[in-house]
Amino acid sequence: MLPHNLERLRAQHPAKNLSINGQNWKIIDVGSGSLPLVMLPGALGSADSFYKQILHFSREGRVISANYPLSSDPSTLVDSFRQLLDQLHIDEIVLFGTSLGGYIAQRFYEKWPDMVRKLIIGNSFVDSSRLLSTEMFDPMLARNHSANELLTLWRQRIEHNVAANGSSELSDVTLDFLRTPANAEQLKARLLTLAHSERVIGETAAKVAIIDCENDAIVDPETRQECRHCYPNARIYSLSEGGHYPYILNSAQFNDIITTEIADYWQQVAPATINR
Repeated sequence: MLPHNLERLRAQHPAKNLSINGQNWKIIDVGSGSLPLVMLPGALGSADSFYKQILHFSREGRVISANYPLSSDPSTLVDSFRQLLDQLHIDEIVLFGTSLGGYIAQRFYEKWPDMVRKLIIGNSFVDSSRLLSTEMFDPMLARNHSANELLTLWRQRIEHNVAANGSSELSDVTLDFLRTPANAEQLKARLLTLAHSERVIGETAAKVAIIDCENDAIVDPETRQECRHCYPNARIYSLSEGGHYPYILNSAQFNDIITTEIADYWQQVAPATINR
């Protein structure tokens, strides 16, 4: 059963398709304001995965959540994302990305830092090598299986967890993605994007914030620390709960962090008081 807020978002703000030089983006664009919060999902996410954030923050400003076009090349995705912003006549953004989206966000920031007023990296990595050493993210798995086979493998994995541990809001949302046949090619492209990723350089600017979770079962402690080292002046938020999906599993504290980070830019949003 899908969460009520996700169903409400889909009913009130259905995603729209934008074709840019042969690349098809799907975006949810809600609210108004000159400095949008743009959100990029992970490999098993979609534009509406951030339903709790879109509904919350669009009351105060403009929120854009994007679903990637079919490409397994990170550079192509980054360049196409820039073209998407150009088509939307957007010159500056607050950019958040989680997992794979966090990697794409970092690559975009490397290339066009002046367009990013604030970069918020969530549960992500600067080097995917450790992630690729795990069974489900093994590049050979993506290369040697069809898109439909990959979708089935991932769906069976989540269904097995549900059978063992019961359903949850997160499993309902994830299975909704994995039970949609149209997402098969999307999933394969994203897994191959991970395989084609190059190490992020990082930098010393203070306009970067990093969110990670101590109980993240996908991004291990070494990978989290590596990301922090690449941004020595970043503001760090380490959550004890939230796993790999704090925007769903620990949304209240996650939203507090985003509020704090955008408060300087969205003056009408009061910063929250949280432990850093």
